[in-house]
Amino acid sequence: ALRRQQLSDQLVRLQAPGLTAEEAYRRADGLIGEVDRVLRERQASQLQQLWPSPINPANWPEAIAMLGDVTVKLWTESATRWTRGDGRRALFDNLPLIALLVILGAGLLSQGRRVVEPLRARLPQPKTARGRRDLGLLSSLMQVLLPPLGAMALSEALLRTGLAGPIGITLIETLPGLVFVLVAANWLGNAVFQVDHGGDAALSLQMERRLEGRFLARMFGLLIAVESVRQQIGLEVGASDAANAVLGFPVLATTAVLLFRMGQLLRRHVTAEVAGEEGPSYGIRVLGLMARGVMLAGVAGLVLGAIGYIAAAPAMVFPSVLSLALVAVLFVLQRFIADIYGLITRSDAADQEGLVPVLIGFGMAVCSLPVFAVVWGARWADITELWQRFLAGFQIGATRVSPTDFLIFAIIFGAGYALTRLLQGALKGTILPRTSLDQGGQNAVVSGVGYIGIFLAALIAINSAGIDLSGLAIVAGALSVGIGFGLQNIVSNFVSGIILLIARPVSEGDW
Repeated sequence: ALRRQQLSDQLVRLQAPGLTAEEAYRRADGLIGEVDRVLRERQASQLQQLWPSPINPANWPEAIAMLGDVTVKLWTESATRWTRGDGRRALFDNLPLIALLVILGAGLLSQGRRVVEPLRARLPQPKTARGRRDLGLLSSLMQVLLPPLGAMALSEALLRTGLAGPIGITLIETLPGLVFVLVAANWLGNAVFQVDHGGDAALSLQMERRLEGRFLARMFGLLIAVESVRQQIGLEVGASDAANAVLGFPVLATTAVLLFRMGQLLRRHVTAEVAGEEGPSYGIRVLGLMARGVMLAGVAGLVLGAIGYIAAAPAMVFPSVLSLALVAVLFVLQRFIADIYGLITRSDAADQEGLVPVLIGFGMAVCSLPVFAVVWGARWADITELWQRFLAGFQIGATRVSPTDFLIFAIIFGAGYALTRLLQGALKGTILPRTSLDQGGQNAVVSGVGYIGIFLAALIAINSAGIDLSGLAIVAGALSVGIGFGLQNIVSNFVSGIILLIARPVSEGDW
């Protein structure tokens, strides 16, 4: 009894830190949940807020005054730093570096295409249309990367002058991102709405409509860049609600109209695909729903913005544009992976409808779901929390099963299965032919090794993954009766095959 009491006291002392940690975790989890609730309520309240109407002329003078103030502040900041001398000294001290950065940036911005085209011409040209398309896509990526690098050089040169104030620094720091948005939108438009590929075009649209699609893609990039600049300046100068509403509505209205037109182009493609097939495929149906969704978002965003819901309207229009861009990226990657798979397999039949490219595309679509969630207002903290809960797994009896366990099981079972196949190949091709066994005996040994190897691989994988199957013993015993009745013919045939392999009353070569 005394020893039992000592062990009980020791157990209590050892369990105390764990209980304290669990209590602290629950308290922190409750606080985090409360903070998340407050943030969601604040976001919902902001979306429901009615701002001053941008179409009301009474609010226009305030916006015009804000534009004048920003222009004056930009000039005053630079002039003040020049007059005080610190900006002038920084300019003269860094003049050689500034000149080098300006030349480099201007060259990358203006001559990026001329730099890439000679490099592409020197590369060996593939013989197939699929290879030429992949080479063109890879070379066009260089045209996306070079202009932002040039913008970074120009941005660094402007910062080195020392003449920029707070507003100027804000604009200069956003320059590389704006250039990247512009060139990325142009690249996506060229990749999705091809003009020079004829029957190999991604969308079933006429030449004029594809040209319009490329124009819409460029305009989306320009409008997103302008909206980003407006928001940065508004935050820097502390613009009023009326000024933000009036200055943001032209960009919002233009984006909504172009979004509606993009939805119409997608609808044209869906109609053309449906007319050329017996029944629309799943992808075409999803694209049709997406087209209706972006058209509805464009109309609703325009109406809400005109009324004065300046927070709700951009939260509907611009995420729709970004979602279209993300879908376009997934489409281009899917097409590129299908082409690469076709080149590797050297089969013209391995196109976008092949199993491997479709599975890879499905995996990319699943992995892109968190990005879609962030685009539509979710916080990265919510995404990471869901991911941590997913990694923690779920409880089955006394065993917790996590995705890591499934991954370990798949890796170990795959390794065991591969080793079994290698051993079977060695036995069948090298060892058994040199023995006195006939062909039937050799097949029996190879098949038996295969069954034993797969069983051992599954058993080792289950034990390595830490999956406890003892809790399933009762369920398996209860189901065995039903399985025995339902699968008795299959089990009978399997056992008969094993008996034929072992006893060999009939073997290969008999008549």
